[in-house]
Amino acid sequence: MNVKRPAAKERASSSPAAAAVSQRGHKGQQPTCSGCTKVITEDTKALQCDKCMSNDIWKCISCLHLTDDIYDHLVADSKIPLKWFCENCDQEIATKGQNPITQTDKLDQLITSIEKLMGRYDKLERKLKDKCDTSKVQYLADRLDSVEDHLKEKCNVEWVAQIEDRMKDFDDRFTRHEQIMQDKVTTLATSMEEVRKVDSDLNRQANRAAKQKEETSPNVDENVAELRERERRKNNIIVFNIEESSKDNSEERKQDDKAAVHDILFELNIATELSNPVRLGPKRDGSSYPRPMRITDEDETMKWNVLKEAKNLRNAREEALKKVYTKKNMTPLEREKDAELRKQLLEKKKQVEEAQDQSKWII
Repeated sequence: MNVKRPAAKERASSSPAAAAVSQRGHKGQQPTCSGCTKVITEDTKALQCDKCMSNDIWKCISCLHLTDDIYDHLVADSKIPLKWFCENCDQEIATKGQNPITQTDKLDQLITSIEKLMGRYDKLERKLKDKCDTSKVQYLADRLDSVEDHLKEKCNVEWVAQIEDRMKDFDDRFTRHEQIMQDKVTTLATSMEEVRKVDSDLNRQANRAAKQKEETSPNVDENVAELRERERRKNNIIVFNIEESSKDNSEERKQDDKAAVHDILFELNIATELSNPVRLGPKRDGSSYPRPMRITDEDETMKWNVLKEAKNLRNAREEALKKVYTKKNMTPLEREKDAELRKQLLEKKKQVEEAQDQSKWII
């Protein structure tokens, strides 16, 4: 309404209707209410169209469904953006269409007005809590509800419904996204649990492997050492009962040992090269048993050929060679196993002989 609003004490004598009547009084024409055709006088509480500003288009507060108190309050408070449009102007505005931003602004203004009224009401209620009776408080509450209902009627109902639909759609989408996020969180938690289980299994397997390694590591080291020792001895032959030279010079004794090895190969009729004869163990004076001799063949195959043919030395032409026998150069572990096998073989032979002796007495 494009009219200056007076203070609350002066509203009865200087209302919008009073201003309009005073302007047209000299012509003898008075405006009437477009709703009930009531004549608008200086004392009539009514509103003029804010768009066309026609002096012939007014509406009284009865047709606007406003009480006297609400009208006085709205007119007196310049901060309240109160506007009214006649039917033609309202249709024209609706036909031309309104900017959604303008409608939003209007709705925001209405909501702001309601919030201010609510704030005033809350302050008044706190101040008058102990100073007024319940009937007055209820009266104010009823007036506030009436204002709120009236403002709701003035709102664009369809546009408010659209806002509510959009808000509902937003809530639905938010709920769906929230559910999706919850499902992803649940899936992630399940995956993390599976990862923890796999990690736990891997740790147990690693611990078992480490324990097995600790248990088997000494055996592995021993086996590696044993294999290396066998590789070092693979071309060696140990010869027993070769007469030991009594010469004082070590080189001369070594030459005598080489000659003895040559005689053995000649007797066995084997063409190979046996080198590096070495007597094993310290020399013992007065011993009737010569020390064993270790010799090395140039080829492992020829070594096994010498060991195979050495059994024929028992039929040698020279008497000294008949006592000679050979063995492969075994490691301590091999000798231990060889001794165990020989012991088992002797026990087997003994059992067989005892069984044969018992069978002779069966009738």
